[in-house]
Amino acid sequence: MTISAALQQQISYKFKFCGGLDISYDESTGAQMVILNPQTNKVDAPFGDKIGIGIFTSGEWIFGKLSVIGQPGYYLKKMYGDKWYQRLGIKYHFGRRLFAGINIGAIQFTKADLIEWNLGYRVKW
Repeated sequence: MTISAALQQQISYKFKFCGGLDISYDESTGAQMVILNPQTNKVDAPFGDKIGIGIFTSGEWIFGKLSVIGQPGYYLKKMYGDKWYQRLGIKYHFGRRLFAGINIGAIQFTKADLIEWNLGYRVKW
């Protein structure tokens, strides 16, 4: 699960630039199974190790109500795995403020890590 906040600036009719912050919780972080004799035991990481905090930049290409997003990011706090992450996704705008989308999260630009559905609300200042 991830909560994101971002500031966007529309540079042209077809492009937005963005920067933001992700706070995520990943239940699978550090999970392991250990087999001792005939018993299987789950080894789990502490709660704090499952929290990640990342910063990102993003480009959003606009095609009417549909947008395509490219987003590289870096985890400032993450206990396990690669610190760099990327997202590639699409987003659909319902009216002026509400949007929904789907992203593929990756590491090292080659390994898919997750698929995320998102729902957002735009606050215009």
